[in-house]
Amino acid sequence: MDNDSTLFPVIPTSTIRAARAHYGQGNLYLRLGDRLNHLASKIDTGTNSTYLRREKTALLAVLIIIQYVEKLTDADLTESIQQRMELRYALHLPTPSYRIDPHSLCEFRRKVLTVPEYHALFKEVFKNIYPEITSTTMNEEPDIDDVLHSMCVNEVDAALVEAMFRSMEALSAAHFNWLREIALPHWYHRYSHSLITSPSWSTFQGQDQAWDEVRADVQYLLHEIHKSDLRTIMEMPEIKNLSLVSANLTDLKSIKGCDHCINRMHFMKGGSD
Repeated sequence: MDNDSTLFPVIPTSTIRAARAHYGQGNLYLRLGDRLNHLASKIDTGTNSTYLRREKTALLAVLIIIQYVEKLTDADLTESIQQRMELRYALHLPTPSYRIDPHSLCEFRRKVLTVPEYHALFKEVFKNIYPEITSTTMNEEPDIDDVLHSMCVNEVDAALVEAMFRSMEALSAAHFNWLREIALPHWYHRYSHSLITSPSWSTFQGQDQAWDEVRADVQYLLHEIHKSDLRTIMEMPEIKNLSLVSANLTDLKSIKGCDHCINRMHFMKGGSD
């Protein structure tokens, strides 16, 4: 058992003032912040304590758990840290907080899935932190690999929506008449910039049925493009990117790993370096 109770720094005064001015003592994340080092002291890292003490490893582990509970993408989570004081309090971060690189979250998940020491460490952190956030018993603890896999799928789903949005923009500009002939009525609302940047978008993201509808939209559009046999459309960078992201999502359904999610920035650029 690792009994060092100072794994996380003291909550900065600026964060304490800001968070307590806006939230009551019963707030879930304020309770987590108050208990974070106590919970950390219970983490049995065994021979893996050096991994936990590497720069930001403990922080990333807790971030991933919060991300899983709230069904946030990497970009959503890092933005939430900037905007939500209760999260900064929970994680003992300053106000204003330094910006966390979204790619570091994906890289950490990759380590958990591929490096046994990180896997064992994260499982131990999850066992202690997850019930604190969800008020569940350990009999309800999800499988760690399933947790991480679901987050990888969520990342590619988010990339799929972004790719569909960019494709709609490009087709509207260059092939408006063709798009008007095949477009489904709800597309102009679902893939509008105003929806994607609105608070309701996070609610949409949390619905499995909504993701299924997006995937169906993408498959329909790609089918219509293929059926048209119009090279000018097929060769558009945005359409190539949409096809690539869609293929990555299909592969990810049968592969438990973060390879596709790790390479997100690569295929979001259409496969170019």
